Amino acid sequence: MAVVKAINSKSSVSNIINYVADKNKTSEELMYGKDCSSNSDQAIQDMKMTKEIYNKEDGRQYKHFVQSFNPKDNITPQKAHDIGKEWAEKNFKGYEVFMATHTDKDHMHNHFIVNTVNFETGEKYRQSRADLEHYKEISNRICEREGLTPTEPNKNALTSFDNKKYKALEKGAEGNYKSYMLDLWKNVNSSMKQATNREQFIESMKQKGYEVNWSDTRKHITFTTPEGKKVRNSNLSKTFKNEKFTKEGLENEFRRNGEKLREQFRGAQNAPNVDWGAVERSAGSKEDRLSKQSSDGITGEIQRKIREVEERTNRAIGKHDNSSKEFEGKQSDVKRENGRTIEELNRVAKSKDFYPDR
Repeated sequence: MAVVKAINSKSSVSNIINYVADKNKTSEELMYGKDCSSNSDQAIQDMKMTKEIYNKEDGRQYKHFVQSFNPKDNITPQKAHDIGKEWAEKNFKGYEVFMATHTDKDHMHNHFIVNTVNFETGEKYRQSRADLEHYKEISNRICEREGLTPTEPNKNALTSFDNKKYKALEKGAEGNYKSYMLDLWKNVNSSMKQATNREQFIESMKQKGYEVNWSDTRKHITFTTPEGKKVRNSNLSKTFKNEKFTKEGLENEFRRNGEKLREQFRGAQNAPNVDWGAVERSAGSKEDRLSKQSSDGITGEIQRKIREVEERTNRAIGKHDNSSKEFEGKQSDVKRENGRTIEELNRVAKSKDFYPDR
């Protein structure tokens, strides 16, 4: 399938169409005008004239969309161009669209410049989230019909609605450019998925070379990158269209991680056929880290249970007369049963499954 993105910029209609029609990126055969000329210079004049006729030369001048195809499909420029033409015709009734297929990247992609004034009614173009989802769905249907690779949904997909920022991020994603924003996005994602509280998150980011200013008295979190760039979490959330980067979103992720951890703990306690030897082997030698984190909730709980089992064992033994052979057998049973319980709890305490950062 193709990925459809909406991009906003402050360029003029002339500049954006000239960029899209760059001969180093496309060719005349791969340019198309829906309800306007396929010649870039004339398309600019067509769009300007429509604005003049309806006296709507102010405000937003155009909408910019990009339709990118999966490199695995090895799609030809003409096939990408034909799909783009069909997509434009189905989505923008009454609006002029200048389109060009770019072949300068490993993946084929189409650029669409949509005039914001309807040449039939004079109405200004308005787009909602639902509209963008509808555009994506139409693109998916066309691509599916053409037998292209399905696109897997990705909640953390890279998106940006600023043209300059988009170009920088696109280069960074392709490995041709170092983007501190892209690196920050990746590292916040990684630390967010591991941490169960704010402190763990900040420590994880610190180990990656970032400073985190997270205060209850401030509205935003500020990240300082290894390059010394300061970035607010609100900017990160806006750039990547991900609400998880808000304070509330991060706290929710921490809670979910903690709940998942507790479920693993309860499951390990209640599992009837747990291979405790395998758990111990997977944990390895973690005595120093176990000691360091003994105050943590899970480890503390295990230690408390161990003490309870030991006390219960001593009380059970103390109730019986040591001279009685009958009770001597029961004492041995108690020691054996509760000794196994303590051993299992200790093994659980050492298990790396209970510490996300291990």
